[in-house]
Amino acid sequence: MLSRCMALRLFGLALLTLGVAPGARADSVLDRYDAALTAYREGRYAEAVAAARAFTERDLEALRVHWFERTGDSAPRANGGDPRRLRLAAMLHLEAAFATYQERLNTHDAPAPAAADWLDDARLASRLRPSGAGATHLSIGLGLVALVESPRSPPESFRRRWYLAAAMHFHSHAQTFTAHGVLATALESFPDDGPLLLESGELAESEATAGASPTYTRMMEGLVRAQAARLAALAHAEKQLRLAVAVDDTLVEARVRLGRVLTEAGRPGEAARELEAALAAEPRPYLVYLAQLFLGDVHQRGGRLQEAVACYRAAIDAYPLGQAARTALAHALHRQGDHEAAFETVRASLALEFEGGRADPWWAYGLSQLRPFDVLLVSLREEARQ
Repeated sequence: MLSRCMALRLFGLALLTLGVAPGARADSVLDRYDAALTAYREGRYAEAVAAARAFTERDLEALRVHWFERTGDSAPRANGGDPRRLRLAAMLHLEAAFATYQERLNTHDAPAPAAADWLDDARLASRLRPSGAGATHLSIGLGLVALVESPRSPPESFRRRWYLAAAMHFHSHAQTFTAHGVLATALESFPDDGPLLLESGELAESEATAGASPTYTRMMEGLVRAQAARLAALAHAEKQLRLAVAVDDTLVEARVRLGRVLTEAGRPGEAARELEAALAAEPRPYLVYLAQLFLGDVHQRGGRLQEAVACYRAAIDAYPLGQAARTALAHALHRQGDHEAAFETVRASLALEFEGGRADPWWAYGLSQLRPFDVLLVSLREEARQ
């Protein structure tokens, strides 16, 4: 079985080797392509993406010829080289890839894999790994965005934010293999970028802690390799999150996540120190909520129920709509023998009313959605249209 490192290298080769088959350019394809780019530039995003997704594999190959040329063994060189057109096309292909991958993931016509075959099931892998039109759109987008700016672009560059948006989206939509590939490519150019390192750590953390799902736990029961994979993912998450904190100590979320990773790795003392350091930075309420929730878990696992109750109450004070903290508080109170208080806590949780899209930050914690992906996407769209 290929190692993750080798798999990611193959991913990069598959997506970034933009070979061109000989053949004439199809004017009709380029006309439709120009129309799609015009629609995107004018803010008609759904129309533009639908037009891009209507291209066949043969059409997309013609677009490769349009954009890229090779001279011997040299790297691909963009046809035209206009940075504005490169940005516009990079965004169009990225959003087409988003839509295509999501459609494939939502396809339920294949029978569900048996529990013991879950990790190796080819049907599932074919829906999660890069192939077909989605991968082709992503490969073209990766090639174009790499030509927009120099490899050492500044942190707020279009290229770096494009990578981050791609990784965040694929992570939040369960396309973990693709997200790993995008991040591996991004970190080659931006090895010391805090948000990219944070996203890489988040991705490994979500893989390592997927066992919190009872269904997943049953499927993985008795598989030694699953535990080994979990420990490896925790180690990778710790490494990436520590790097993120080292390069940017304002990334409080990285420290909060590091605390949880250390808890899952069985190192509660280190976890508590990281979570307390995060709280000392006086972060935004949703991060206070998560830090207190995780610190309460550290105390509860250690049998310190009084301290756990105090942390859960502090979490609720910071973010009153947090149901996870109320549930944890009820459990700790029940273990203390205060059954009436536990019941009242549960009843208050059920009575919560969520307004304006606000909800428990824990619900989105594993989906790379604590940071505003929508805001990032809007900024990329606007910059591409300029």
